[in-house]
Amino acid sequence: MTDKNSELIKRISDYITSQTEKINKNELKKAVGEIFDDVTKLKKKNPDAKKRPPSEYNNYIKEHMAILKADPTNKMNAIEKMKHITLLWKEHKKQKEEVKEEEIKEVKEEEEEEEIQEVKEEEILKSKTPRKGLGAVKK
Repeated sequence: MTDKNSELIKRISDYITSQTEKINKNELKKAVGEIFDDVTKLKKKNPDAKKRPPSEYNNYIKEHMAILKADPTNKMNAIEKMKHITLLWKEHKKQKEEVKEEEIKEVKEEEEEEEIQEVKEEEILKSKTPRKGLGAVKK
């Protein structure tokens, strides 16, 4: 049995055993209905709970829909507006991804240049330091 079913049975039996007088059919139906509703009802959501912030897509749609609605010369219906804004969003997203790829490419190039520079500096330092040991040059 599920937790709700066992809770329901327990509460109904508690109600019946707590009654000192005879219970008629209508009172029993009403009591069982109230107990059932109480046990099975969904918990109310906390109205003060933090909500997820709107996504970039939601903000984009909201902003552009307001622009289209404010334009009195625009004769598009709601479906046409959404299609239009969705196409604009796809273009916007593609451009944003291209910019991001460019930035990643630039960062990688800079890192490669820094690595090359570090290797060159290490080679210069190695060539300037005198060798010690068997291979050392005597003066």
